[in-house]
Amino acid sequence: MEAIELATLLWASGWAWHAGLRLLRGDRNSLMILYLIFCAEYTAPLALDALMGRPEYANQPGFSVASQDPYVRVLYCAFLFLVPPIWLCGTKVRSRTLRAPSPQWVVMALRLGSLLPVFCVWAAPEPSLYLQYAGVMRANAALDVIVFHIVVSMATMVAVLCAAGRCLIERLNKRTIAEIAIAAVLSIWINGKRYIVAETLMLLLLALWYRGAVTGKKLAWAALTGALVLAVFSETYQANVRGISYDALSSAQAAEGARIDYTRDSRVQMALYSALYPDKMQILDYPGQNLLYYATLLVPRSMWSNKPYPYAYYFTSAMLNRYPQDFGWGMTTGIFDETIANVGLAGILLGPLWIRWFCIVGDSAGGWSVHILTCVVGCLLLSVQLAAFTPLLLIWIFVVAKNKRIPFWRPSVAGLRGSAVSV
Repeated sequence: MEAIELATLLWASGWAWHAGLRLLRGDRNSLMILYLIFCAEYTAPLALDALMGRPEYANQPGFSVASQDPYVRVLYCAFLFLVPPIWLCGTKVRSRTLRAPSPQWVVMALRLGSLLPVFCVWAAPEPSLYLQYAGVMRANAALDVIVFHIVVSMATMVAVLCAAGRCLIERLNKRTIAEIAIAAVLSIWINGKRYIVAETLMLLLLALWYRGAVTGKKLAWAALTGALVLAVFSETYQANVRGISYDALSSAQAAEGARIDYTRDSRVQMALYSALYPDKMQILDYPGQNLLYYATLLVPRSMWSNKPYPYAYYFTSAMLNRYPQDFGWGMTTGIFDETIANVGLAGILLGPLWIRWFCIVGDSAGGWSVHILTCVVGCLLLSVQLAAFTPLLLIWIFVVAKNKRIPFWRPSVAGLRGSAVSV
């Protein structure tokens, strides 16, 4: 088994080197970016298992039993083996760091959009809660405050997208940089969750990349710096918001906690286990249950008492070996384990194919905005549940539908046409 996992790790690492070289040489295919994120979240755990041993997952019995099953481990290696050829073969592109100049009304709309969370806070039931970081989550807030915070969170996602747009289309003088930084910090503060930090860093890095301000070695160093900032912020967040301090944990417990937070292999392995042994573990009540939830998203639960719940509701319950119930929190999941849970072992192939189709559609739609959105939404699909970034996905769908260019299986073209931008 160890030999199979080592061979899989070498195979995936070779493709990661290939994708990294293409990015450093100026290839702006979104699948190259997604594959590096995929390696960090899904492939790197194989290296961690070899160096540090497999986690025990004492508090996550579903993860524990799945990660120890030999058939699950073989299928997981097969999944890792299939992803790179599906994503990276036949994606030859010649992209350029060019764009068309934007009219003044677009600039003004982006400036106002970057301040959207501030306007939402003024309209909130209890605006004073936002004076404290993550105040809504820390306080025993009323239901109307929690519900309105969903709207506020959506506004922060739109705001950081607008800030990145300003970073791309405006001249980066001191005033513009200060305004973008203030808007980003306000959005992070008001949102109160870690994912908005990752989204902000990724969007700003992509915007600078498109301008040609961060290329080659600068791109690699900027990505590493962003990852370091995210790691430091995450640990601070755990200690001050969630009351979890790695200093009070043993090295094994700290490593296991980091694995749960930053990697997604355990989710896919548990979904594979449930598909192999439905008599021992069942995530969903029936195949496609979560797809039905998305299809009836706008149907009020008051009109349909048996309406399915979000996927994390069922996944978290299965992970804890409990009947489906609301624990007040949910384990973070991704597109691959969700696909496997809905359609069975066929999801090993369908999940990667869906991501490739998504990136081809986004890359071929034209324009810097939709391509940056494709990169960001694609990475979020790998990392978190859809509910966390629904506004961005809706914006992506709107822009793609507007451009009316939706191919399925052809090389992704991420080149941008227009006039050069100076920084």
